[in-house]
Amino acid sequence: MSPPDEHEMRISSVQLAREAGVVSSTICRAIQRGEIDAIRVGKGRGTYRITRSEADRYIARCRDAVRT
Repeated sequence: MSPPDEHEMRISSVQLAREAGVVSSTICRAIQRGEIDAIRVGKGRGTYRITRSEADRYIARCRDAVRT
């Protein structure tokens, strides 16, 4: 996978969870398993930021999994 464009819009893990129809802990676990590329922002627990294109890929994979 090519590195994301540094200027590409990024969304939070909470935003992705809302769009995907899951809870935010599901997104965090997917990030920790390497299923979603993300960067951590902030100190301590911080928050994750996901590129729009990566978020769209994750949502598409979820929809494909539901269909099969």
